[in-house]
Amino acid sequence: KEINIRFFDNKESQSSPKPINLIDWCVTERFRLSVEMIRQCKEKRDADNLKAKLPCAMPSLQMDGSHSGYIAIDVDGVNHGDNLEYTPAELKAKISQIVNVAYCGYSCSGKGVWALIPIFDTTKHLEHFKALEVVFQRIGLTIDASCKNVNRLRFASYDPEPYLNEDAEKFSLILVDTSKPKISISSPDFSEGANIFDEFNQKGNVIGLLQNHGWKV
Repeated sequence: KEINIRFFDNKESQSSPKPINLIDWCVTERFRLSVEMIRQCKEKRDADNLKAKLPCAMPSLQMDGSHSGYIAIDVDGVNHGDNLEYTPAELKAKISQIVNVAYCGYSCSGKGVWALIPIFDTTKHLEHFKALEVVFQRIGLTIDASCKNVNRLRFASYDPEPYLNEDAEKFSLILVDTSKPKISISSPDFSEGANIFDEFNQKGNVIGLLQNHGWKV
């Protein structure tokens, strides 16, 4: 299916969206020089000024305003966020093991990664995102909470070796009550010595892994 998301010349031109194919947006090299200039900046202020001029898009919104079927998430790496144990390369390798991930590549700063995850119910974007936060926390990763918005802007980026999986499984878990920290699965009592993270690294199947450890999905 052709998915054309909302594309903008820069963050100030949101009143004039243009169509761009979602996969093309992920893998194109047309923004390479601009992104590499940002990554070479030594001062954050200089990087931010260049970043503000980058084209951007809304991966979750198609041109007609309907949902694209995907959630885009940010996961920052060491020295640039919450996941202090991981370099961007290690984050990319870890996230690419997840069967629900359709794309994973470096962010425009090069200090983290972003990923595309197809979701089961496009009317429950926020509920799916909240469940993703919990699942990623279970494997030791923190997602940028600002990614929960359907109209979240993504700045253009470039990765010479992006991870792509056109057969990624749709993420079906949701947070059933957004006012309380509960999701539509029951938490097991992990036995002593069980290491869910080691098993995840071997299998990469988030839903199957949770089921094997007593979660009711």
